[in-house]
Amino acid sequence: MMKLLHRRLAKRGYQVYSFGYASLKCGLDEILATLDRQIQSLPEAIIHLVGYSLGGIIACRYVNRNPPLKIGRIVLIASPIAGATLAQSSLKRLIGRLLMGRSLDILAQPQIRAINIRETGAIAGDWSLGLSRLLISLPQPNDGVVTVAETQAPWLKQHIVLPIPHFLAFISGAVADEVAQFLQSGRFSSRFASE
Repeated sequence: MMKLLHRRLAKRGYQVYSFGYASLKCGLDEILATLDRQIQSLPEAIIHLVGYSLGGIIACRYVNRNPPLKIGRIVLIASPIAGATLAQSSLKRLIGRLLMGRSLDILAQPQIRAINIRETGAIAGDWSLGLSRLLISLPQPNDGVVTVAETQAPWLKQHIVLPIPHFLAFISGAVADEVAQFLQSGRFSSRFASE
């Protein structure tokens, strides 16, 4: 699902590696151990992390659990680092458990208070579009799954909001541009950035 973003980053000169995990079946410890093995096997001295939604939570949990010797910058795309209202609501419903599996356990954990790295940027969406609207009424603004407030934290270097829905964030050209900008300079473009 991230292939288009990967191709766009590769065109900008980045060597891109994918990390896939079975979020329905695997618990956090197993996912983090597998991610650590993959990162340690890469030849590059510095590895930047880009995570979409739950992937951003995984990236933050990884950096908190492991000394970030090889980790450079981190970009979080539509990641509910301050907690996930939809996940907490879904925990109470059988349909939520069936659709989201063990990923609900990860999303329902306490919010991430800080991470062991200075340059972390977050991209949120504010186009409220998605089937989640049938399950819960999310506070505005939101991307249909995650509220903008859930993507914010005081330890972020920068946070931006783009007019995108959650399920299209990983194919957005604007998101790819902002990810590349932050990986290169540690800052998003001035047209969207706020401190």
